[in-house]
Amino acid sequence: MEKKAQEKRMSVKKLRKFISNSIWVYKQMFRISRLDSSILILSSLINSAVPTIQAFFSAKLLDEIIQIVDQGLTEIRSLQDIRNIFTTISLMALSYFLQNLTRRIRRYYDDKFRRLHFREFELEMVRNISKLDVQQFEDPRISDSIQKAKDNFYKIQVLTQSSIEFTSQLVSTIITGTISFTISPLLFIFVTILSIPNNIIFAKFIRNIWNFYNNNIERNRRGWWLRGSLTDETELPEHKITRSDRYIYKRVKSIFREHWTEEMEILKKRVRGELFSIFLNALTLMIIPLVLLQKLLQGQFSIGDFTFYRGRFMDYSGELDYMFGIFLEIVDNSSYITYVRDLFDIRSEIKEGDKKLDLSKPMKIEFRDLSFKYPKEKKYSLKDINLTIHPSDEVAIVGENGAGKTTLIKLLLRFYEPTKGQILINDIPIDEYTITSYYKAFSAIFQDYNIYEALDVKENIGIGKPDAEFNLEEIKRASKAADAHSFIEKLDKKYGQILSKQFTDGTKLSKGQTQKIAIARNFYRNTRILILDEPTASIDAQAEHKIFDRIYQFTEDKTVIIISHRFSTVRKAQKIFVLSNGRLIESGSHEELMEIKGVYSEAFNLQAEGYQPANL
Repeated sequence: MEKKAQEKRMSVKKLRKFISNSIWVYKQMFRISRLDSSILILSSLINSAVPTIQAFFSAKLLDEIIQIVDQGLTEIRSLQDIRNIFTTISLMALSYFLQNLTRRIRRYYDDKFRRLHFREFELEMVRNISKLDVQQFEDPRISDSIQKAKDNFYKIQVLTQSSIEFTSQLVSTIITGTISFTISPLLFIFVTILSIPNNIIFAKFIRNIWNFYNNNIERNRRGWWLRGSLTDETELPEHKITRSDRYIYKRVKSIFREHWTEEMEILKKRVRGELFSIFLNALTLMIIPLVLLQKLLQGQFSIGDFTFYRGRFMDYSGELDYMFGIFLEIVDNSSYITYVRDLFDIRSEIKEGDKKLDLSKPMKIEFRDLSFKYPKEKKYSLKDINLTIHPSDEVAIVGENGAGKTTLIKLLLRFYEPTKGQILINDIPIDEYTITSYYKAFSAIFQDYNIYEALDVKENIGIGKPDAEFNLEEIKRASKAADAHSFIEKLDKKYGQILSKQFTDGTKLSKGQTQKIAIARNFYRNTRILILDEPTASIDAQAEHKIFDRIYQFTEDKTVIIISHRFSTVRKAQKIFVLSNGRLIESGSHEELMEIKGVYSEAFNLQAEGYQPANL
């Protein structure tokens, strides 16, 4: 009893979700284009009513022809009979013209929605994903939501088309059902009842396939991720050497085979159930003409009427099944639409204030009693950090892997919120500033920097200031400061060179060259604060030395924060902060830290020994 009550509650909940999601999709349609949506729906409705009109005129024409044949051609005593036939044929032709016209109008606007409007809407979804916080991307629940939304976005288009089809089919079914009921209420009820088993079978299939998909999201995500690894250019070299692609191929095949096997079992159950519904359909096809034939023989209607009513009953039977199938498809797809709606409803969790950061003033950065632990982690990554970076300071943050260096930068860049304590700029907590004005103060180059291979060199650098028109002279100045100008000038198309061989006349740069492009982009951005998190990891020591000389020259009036494992870079900083196990344990200039002979001094000497030539 409790199980039935629970199933009933679930059905009511699903029905509400279906109505809510359908309304949401229609709202999106009319938001995208009110005119196009109206024309698409209207043309579909007209197109659904025309077949019945055509069938009516066909039946009438048949009766008129039979009447003429019965009378004999010589018995036509006036033009009235010819005029009646001509009128009927003309109306038939007009209805065919109307049907073809509305069909083409619908197809055009259907294509327009598919090729234009839905692609624009998909871009809105992608844009919404790009606005999420870094910490949200690392949340498995939100990662699942993003994956589900990507996998099922196309169902918005399917749902839209199905909803329009359902509406037009409903109109057609009401017309044929009304005509059928008028002719024979008992036959109408009989045909309606015979359609129920097939619809129940289809409803169970939809429910089973939905539950199957929903319960296997993570397994499928793993399969597609591993499948992508087989075609990822960056992973190909290691695959070639270790032959790891063989193992991954087997794992992917195993995951997908397991998925397909389970899915096929659901499909087999549906086919077994449909065998019974096929018998019922055959029974319907036999009974309808027999009942109508009896009425014909009783003189209740003509042969033309017989063909018309038989066609309406047959249409009603087929349309009822088809309409219910569309309805279940809509209900099914509307469940998946929830994933897309959920994604659009996710908002940034980073608190934003209403103050604008004054970019014209020098900026003092203060970490005050700062502690932080990642979501769902018990251990603190940073603990009781207190440090101040004064305007135009050149500072370095050092420490072993996992010491908290990059985490500190992520907090400064508002990728995460502190667990305890505050970060202040010019004595104001950073969460009181607007996000837009705050980010205009920063440039940041991470070890995993961005290179946009589908863009040319000019765009790759100029995108540092995406809201402004690209200034080629400033771009060249920034590239010179990053030691990139010389190799750019040697490219076939110089600053117009696409950075991937996957595109016509494109090229592939070395890791060090792409890193210089990334540095040039941040020089072009020209902000108050420049953050470099292992920015020269792919560049040799000599090139690194040259770049940092240029960085210090280029940023004389700016605050520079450097994270690097090379002490040849770090030692030039005015102040060095040493982190260990999430705590600030030492700070000072290179000379001061060497004098106290602490953690920094020991690490520096160990690295220096590695650069000493071996005794021969």
